[in-house]
Amino acid sequence: MTKIVFVEDDPEVGKLIAAYLGKHDIDVIIEPRGDTAQGLY
Repeated sequence: MTKIVFVEDDPEVGKLIAAYLGKHDIDVIIEPRGDTAQGLY
């Protein structure tokens, strides 16, 4: 499974993108801030 960190400050958009990518076997970590996302992956 592919894993990505997706930076998005709108929680609803993040959930929508994560749901779509999840259907395509992609695990998504949603992070609202770019500066903190760098340390997640």
